[in-house]
Amino acid sequence: MKWSIQELRQIASQPMMINESVDMKEEMKAVIPELIDMSPVSVEGMVLYEEHTVLTQLRLALKMTMPSTRSLEPVVLDMQLPVSERFIEDGWNSDIVDEDHVTQLFMDSFTVDLKESIRDHILLNMPLQILTEAEIAADEFPEGNDWRVVSESDFEAEREVEEVVNPEFAKLQDLFKDSESSDEA
Repeated sequence: MKWSIQELRQIASQPMMINESVDMKEEMKAVIPELIDMSPVSVEGMVLYEEHTVLTQLRLALKMTMPSTRSLEPVVLDMQLPVSERFIEDGWNSDIVDEDHVTQLFMDSFTVDLKESIRDHILLNMPLQILTEAEIAADEFPEGNDWRVVSESDFEAEREVEEVVNPEFAKLQDLFKDSESSDEA
């Protein structure tokens, strides 16, 4: 899934249709060491060379097995990713106006490597929180000796309770006001 600009120029009159499976497991394990397993990536779409640019419109489909961010139990992620990018040849500018969802990138070589693009899009679309079905349903957080995980809303509620000033300490603050005003004089 790597082509030189020269190869793409030769077939510039027609879009090159792609319908392949790419094994990216080892490349992704190098970037995501906690990756347990990954299916080959199904890549469907087209590549089109026009006016010193290369337009790629792809649909990626894959399954990744990652550890849960709470319990470390394996979780299978089913990912369906649209990819729309326009690569602009080095030293050229493009007047082509794409839709907002098309990313424009400047090429730093004379080749287009879709494996790099696939890897980047998988990484960009990885969820920050991965939970098993049971963890989603239970909505319980882990805890241990002298520690516990709390939700953001619970944390904010606890903080508000802590911010309520003890009336005894409020009286002490008045004492410091007198000493501060005498220090300023």
